[in-house]
Amino acid sequence: MSFAAVLGIALVIGTTLILGVAIVSYVSSLAKNAYELKVEMRRDLDDGLKAMEAEVARALKWARGELAGEIEKSRALMAEDLERRQAEIEARLAADIETREAAWAAEREGLRTEIALLEDRLARVEHRLVGRVRKVEAAAPDLPEPEPAPGAATPLALTNFEAAPTAAKTRAR
Repeated sequence: MSFAAVLGIALVIGTTLILGVAIVSYVSSLAKNAYELKVEMRRDLDDGLKAMEAEVARALKWARGELAGEIEKSRALMAEDLERRQAEIEARLAADIETREAAWAAEREGLRTEIALLEDRLARVEHRLVGRVRKVEAAAPDLPEPEPAPGAATPLALTNFEAAPTAAKTRAR
């Protein structure tokens, strides 16, 4: 083999080795860049996710605050409405009770008047009856007492508790 052939082969092998090393170096540089890009993308993605989580947390906190405020407003309105309704019902019931008590008082007063009149009439009738019984007893002291008719009501016995017609008014009170 001639020197030129050896030199040509050596040159081709050297060039191939240099190109191989350059290609390997270039590919390793590309791999390194791809890895760095991947790491940077991962970092950016993590930063973006953290920012989104922070934004979502802020929005959630704001929404909870707004919701709590609305709930408090709703509770306050419901409490006011409940108090208003309760006051209306109490006023209506109080008015109803007052009208019924007034009606009952008027009715009781009427009944008291009627009872007093009936007691007065009863006292006068009792007084006349006692007077007639005494007249009958004075007119015929030796007559036996009459027997009650069969099926008739038994007469009331006269007692010491009978009083004049004015005593009925004191009993009513």
